[in-house]
Amino acid sequence: MTLISIIIILSLYLGICYALYRFFVRIKSPIAVTIISIFYLLGTYYYFELINTIEHKLATRMIYLEYGHANIILLELLLVCMILAIVNIILIFIKRHKIKIASH
Repeated sequence: MTLISIIIILSLYLGICYALYRFFVRIKSPIAVTIISIFYLLGTYYYFELINTIEHKLATRMIYLEYGHANIILLELLLVCMILAIVNIILIFIKRHKIKIASH
């Protein structure tokens, strides 16, 4: 059950990453991209806060997901997703730079 929940969490996050990548490439303003990138990183953190809250709510209903002591697996997954978010933002800036060069 825990492995399935981790796969679901990661799959949803990768879907969000792809949708945001497509959205970021279409935005015209570089300032908007920077501001939304900051919210993207904050959103990643709050995504895992939501997952942690859901996990605690399920535990009160006697549905236990074993993420290790102090939810260490969720913390490691948060780190992986933060790295993915940073790589995604870097790729967005590279793609936008290439589009800008190609349009001139």
